[in-house]
Amino acid sequence: MIAPSDTNALGWTVDEHRTKVDGITESSDAEAKIKGTGGARKIRFTGRGK
Repeated sequence: MIAPSDTNALGWTVDEHRTKVDGITESSDAEAKIKGTGGARKIRFTGRGK
């Protein structure tokens, strides 16, 4: 999980960070499981301008 203090490095505001975390939480089955991790899922996203 990305800490809110790291959002500046990604070019996100705190509100954008919260929106992303909420979206991941609400759709946790949407992404593919990573084999051998016990259920961790691969999530891809980009920072602003990428």
